[in-house]
Amino acid sequence: MINCISLHHKYISYKIFKEIAFSDEYEFYDTYPNPEDKLVVQTATRIDIYFYNDKERIDIINFLKKRYFYREIPYSYYKNRDAILYLLKCLCRIQSKTLSENYLDELIRYNYKRFENFLSKEFRRIFLKCFEISLKYRLKNNIKYIVYEKIKDKIYNKKVLIHGLSRSAIYIAKHISKRNLFIYHRDKRLLNILYGDEFSECFIDDIRKIKDIDVYICATLASHERISEDIFKNYSKKVYVIDISPFKNFKLKGGVYVEYDSEIRRIVEENFQNELREASIIEKVLREISYKIPYF
Repeated sequence: MINCISLHHKYISYKIFKEIAFSDEYEFYDTYPNPEDKLVVQTATRIDIYFYNDKERIDIINFLKKRYFYREIPYSYYKNRDAILYLLKCLCRIQSKTLSENYLDELIRYNYKRFENFLSKEFRRIFLKCFEISLKYRLKNNIKYIVYEKIKDKIYNKKVLIHGLSRSAIYIAKHISKRNLFIYHRDKRLLNILYGDEFSECFIDDIRKIKDIDVYICATLASHERISEDIFKNYSKKVYVIDISPFKNFKLKGGVYVEYDSEIRRIVEENFQNELREASIIEKVLREISYKIPYF
């Protein structure tokens, strides 16, 4: 069998989510009494725990509740076919509302390799089959190439602050000299997991610490994380702002402190609508496929 318990900050406050979240997934395996046949995947806003025996659901929930003073925790529960479909949608980049910009599929694969020894042969077989299927049906991220071609002249030899870890953001970062690049994200752990030490020297832990940038790229994947142009009000010059976040996270206030690239925003939003239509088609295919995968 395959089951999944999913916690998402959309249903609980981010403050509560941080109290429940693990410092690293290893913490779960070190503290949960029976870690066998469990695969834990944690992002900055989501905790997914895949497990084999459905009888353990209550034990896992009680374990999580203990981290939050035994209070009730809203969660989603997927079982058997529904759990397979959920896993496929995550791997094919259509479960998250950020679609192709999301990195959840990479984290699942990464943690599978890290914790494979905890998984039985039967449980591994389910994941490997889903990995194989996702290679054919996952939503491709083409917008990163389009955005980079549009902005490459704007960022050439400029000091750039990238806010977020979307696929487009990291693709752009790879084309910027490290001496001119700053990357901000709430969770440095994810940056290290996804990209190793490649950008470690560029990481900053407070977006307000940087006072001398030419370009700000808003690429956060958190829908609640809104950025106002007021953060640049003490700059001696206008900052060029490129908002490629899926949810239009940059709040423009008349353009007093920034120069806003509205053309890039239009391209990003058009692409997002196209991805929504494509994701709907992919989901229908995955739903049919899920009935063909043995879950026991």
